[in-house]
Amino acid sequence: AIDRGIRPPSAIVEREVVKGVDPRSQVAIVFTGAFQNTPINRLLIKTMGEMLGGNLHHVLREELGGTYGVNVDSRFSKYPTQEYQISIGFACDPARVKELTDAAWNEIRTFAERGPSADFLAGVRKQMDRELENGYQENADLLNDMMESIEYGEDIAIVFNQKALYDQLTVPALRAAARDFLDLKRYVQVTLRPEGK
Repeated sequence: AIDRGIRPPSAIVEREVVKGVDPRSQVAIVFTGAFQNTPINRLLIKTMGEMLGGNLHHVLREELGGTYGVNVDSRFSKYPTQEYQISIGFACDPARVKELTDAAWNEIRTFAERGPSADFLAGVRKQMDRELENGYQENADLLNDMMESIEYGEDIAIVFNQKALYDQLTVPALRAAARDFLDLKRYVQVTLRPEGK
């Protein structure tokens, strides 16, 4: 990978764009930063993103009925630089942008401060264990995991010992990851509103 020297902002950036005629707004919140790309950190950021996504979906869709869904995507790179990116996005009625954005930020702050509950983590772990068992039976999953280990210069033996890695997923570890990766002093928020609304 070639390092083109492009880096995300290192402070808070908030923008509103008024464009288009589709009668809905879109909100994107993106956290970025340096990342120590290790198997446990990759697992923590993926799991944390999925759990935060579940919380945001529950609040914004089920409780407030404000959107059809919330997308939370956790990404990371090792080359050319070790960085992470957590992108949160949802679409909504332009009249509800502030209400739903405030609710999303409330959930993000709460997750960053407290992490997941022990019960929530236990449920997620059960699901992960089931997926791991199914994944061992499907060569494609194993092949992808081995390719990632080789790409990152890691021992592929870890692919066959995922349970030991999963056992490191604890409430304190996820809370610490949330505090690190959901840096409230470093994010980009962009809101798209339709013209004339």
